[in-house]
Amino acid sequence: MFGPSNKKIHFFDLDNTLWRISGQVWVIDRESPDKPLLKLDNTDTVKIQNNLYKRDNLKVEYNENSYYISQDIFDKVSKKKKLDIDRLGLSWIEFYDDYYINHNEVKFLLGNIKHLSGSGDKICLLSGRAHLDRHEIVIGKLKDKLREMGLEVWKTYFVSDRMHDKYDVSMAIKKSNILLEHMVGLKMANNSFQLLKQDWFSDVLFYDDEFTNIDYANDLQALLDDILTNTKDEEVKKVVVDRVTNNTLKLTTNMVTNNEINRFKTNVLTLKLPVTYGFTKK
Repeated sequence: MFGPSNKKIHFFDLDNTLWRISGQVWVIDRESPDKPLLKLDNTDTVKIQNNLYKRDNLKVEYNENSYYISQDIFDKVSKKKKLDIDRLGLSWIEFYDDYYINHNEVKFLLGNIKHLSGSGDKICLLSGRAHLDRHEIVIGKLKDKLREMGLEVWKTYFVSDRMHDKYDVSMAIKKSNILLEHMVGLKMANNSFQLLKQDWFSDVLFYDDEFTNIDYANDLQALLDDILTNTKDEEVKKVVVDRVTNNTLKLTTNMVTNNEINRFKTNVLTLKLPVTYGFTKK
């Protein structure tokens, strides 16, 4: 009887898991956006993303996006160029333009994957980024580093259709969908399983530094229940039920930490048949 691969498959996020790329947000003059008036550090960027400067009432708008900057940021810009607040905007060009993506400084976090050297397991990249084609050079550099360790990248997924300047929960959902596809060996579309073959593994491992991505993956049983309920094709549904019933399908999530001694916070779950089908797998 056809069954899942006996190899393990590992899905790795990229940012803060396998690399750090030094991109900065620009404060720009909207009439000449190709040159930064000021490059923001990560602390200011995070505060802007979380709307923590709203109290300063300095709103900037650009490319249909609006943000609040601090009085301190505005004062720094004013020392370089006297402009009214409505002339200012924020540009994320270093995060979506292929030149900056591929030429900014990058640090590879190989300590998070070195434990797989010599394992023969399958390795995939599963990123919340968009535009895989714009990352060709830096992805190539990462693959070269991994080959030096005896590791090959088998598949690469970029799940977003655009660059997000703030975390978007859709990234967590799309990542979980890909994990589930590989656990049941069928592809998904329109929130239901399809009779389209996906590579099938009984032992799937996921590595990510973003809590929400890990949290959604840890709730993969609920995702299975929902997708199976939404699947109207009885033939497809029977395939999924048979596979979950007759195989031990395991997901291990690894929350990436900044601790070099204890690199991961690990959780293990095994898919079970939803109770709506009369029993659960022991």
